[in-house]
Amino acid sequence: MSLDSIAFLFKRAVSNIFRNFLLSMASAGVLGICLVIIGTTFVIISNVNVMIDGIGSRNRVVVRLNEEMTEEQVVQFGENLEKISNIANITYETKEQALENYKNSFAEEDRASLTDGLEADIFRASYIFEVKDLKKFDQTIYEVGKLEGCDQLDQKRDVIEKIVDLRDVITFFAGFIIIFLFIMSFFMISNSVRTSVYARRDEIMIMKYVGSTDSFIRFPYFAEGFLIGCISGIMGYWVLKYLYVCIISPVLADLEFFQPVVFAEGYSSLLWIFLVVGAAVGSLSSASPVKKYLKV
Repeated sequence: MSLDSIAFLFKRAVSNIFRNFLLSMASAGVLGICLVIIGTTFVIISNVNVMIDGIGSRNRVVVRLNEEMTEEQVVQFGENLEKISNIANITYETKEQALENYKNSFAEEDRASLTDGLEADIFRASYIFEVKDLKKFDQTIYEVGKLEGCDQLDQKRDVIEKIVDLRDVITFFAGFIIIFLFIMSFFMISNSVRTSVYARRDEIMIMKYVGSTDSFIRFPYFAEGFLIGCISGIMGYWVLKYLYVCIISPVLADLEFFQPVVFAEGYSSLLWIFLVVGAAVGSLSSASPVKKYLKV
């Protein structure tokens, strides 16, 4: 097919959109709404994951060092700890710092009576760190435990397991919702376009009788669906951005559990994703209903 033919068929697709403007906008609106719902599900789930990461990062692991270690060995232990890739925010706590932190754990009025006479030597120096990927928590703890000088590991494994399970459940349901909405949007667009094709069935059959090829007849509908999908993607992106910036983000911020993701930093690529998804769903769901009227 030549470029002139493609240009001609695209013009026909545009004219078909304006000729059936209400139906075309209804199709674009249906797909746009589906994209907004999918996008809303995605941004909420991604913010929930950020919140879960924040909760997980506050579950720090404390490595109590062997009391007989020299200063050189303590430094070497820290260097070995840094070589473990799944560890972040490593800090060293001396015996004196451990004593001070212990004193600060009591109320000020009870601090003197409960901690009077305590010496720093009864505490042990330690390294404190956070685990990056909580799914690799057990493997990371195993690697730390093998380091020479590791005497005791203080961890909240039960909390970590609950966090990982919660994330898995949320990811599963989010994936199910997104797949369901994709299927629903495909059939809704297909039904809308089927109505439009039915209204032009005589035109399709005439073109078939005069010798037009199947691809030549289908292309305008394919292009029409492609353009409607692009319109849906643009509309869906801006509606989602408005909803997120003006409603979703302020509500999440009011919860004060975490700082919501900034739309411009975390979701700017959604415009291209919406365009690609909208164009794909629109073009595929528009081309399929024509097949019925090509059999003449």
